[in-house]
Amino acid sequence: MERKGEPLLPVFPEHRTKVHLAGDFLRAAIRRGDLRPGDRLDVRELSTRLSMSPTPVREAMRMLEVEGLIVDEPHRGMSVARPTGGNLEELYELRANLEGYATRLATSHLSDSQLGQIRTAADAHRDARLNGDLQTAAECNYEFHTLIYRAANDLPYLMEFILRLWNAFPWNANWTLEMRAERAVSEHAEVIDALASGDGNEAERLMRLHILGAKPFILEAIEGADAPSDRESLALD
Repeated sequence: MERKGEPLLPVFPEHRTKVHLAGDFLRAAIRRGDLRPGDRLDVRELSTRLSMSPTPVREAMRMLEVEGLIVDEPHRGMSVARPTGGNLEELYELRANLEGYATRLATSHLSDSQLGQIRTAADAHRDARLNGDLQTAAECNYEFHTLIYRAANDLPYLMEFILRLWNAFPWNANWTLEMRAERAVSEHAEVIDALASGDGNEAERLMRLHILGAKPFILEAIEGADAPSDRESLALD
C-alpha cells in the first residue's frame, strides 16, 4: 500500500513479459477503481509510470481492448470502457452462477488453514470499511472471494472465467456505496458460517444472494454516472 502522495508503483513477478506486466497493472487499477469508466489512457504517462517503452504498454492496452475493458474511441483514443445496464445484468448473472458454483465446490475442500485465511480477509475488509479505507477494503474483498474460489478443487478454467468477469466489473462504483457496506460485511460472515459448517448448498445460495444483492445499487450508480469523466488523463495517485 502506497502512502498518500506517493506514486502507485506496481510489483510484479519477474517471469512475466512486459506486455503482461502492463496488462496486469491496468486490470488491477481498473478493479480497484483507480481507473474509472471513461478515463482516457495516455500511453506515454503509463510508460513512464511502469518504466517501460510505449510498445508493450500499447500492446497491453490492445489486449485489454479485446477483453472489453478498454475501448478505442474516435478522436479521443483509448479509455476505460463504460459499462451499460445490459452488460451489468449479464455480468451479475454470470458472476452469481460461477461464483456460487465455485463456493459450493470449495466447501468440501477447505482446510482449517484456508478457512482461517478467509476469516482474516473478511475481518480486514470489515476493519478497512469502518476506517473509510476503501482501497484496502477493495483489496481485502478481492482476497476474501478469491481465497474461496481457489479452493474449489484446483479448477483452473473456472478460476480464469471468474477472474475475467471480475476484471470487467466496475468496482469503483461498488466502493462508493456506503449504504451497501454494512450488509456486505454481514453477508461475508454468513458465507463463512456456511463454509465452516460444511453446507455447500447453503454456501452457494448465500454467495449468489451476496452477489445479486448489490445489483440494483450498482445499476443505479452506473446509470447516474453515464456522463463523461472529468478526469481527462490517467490519475492513479
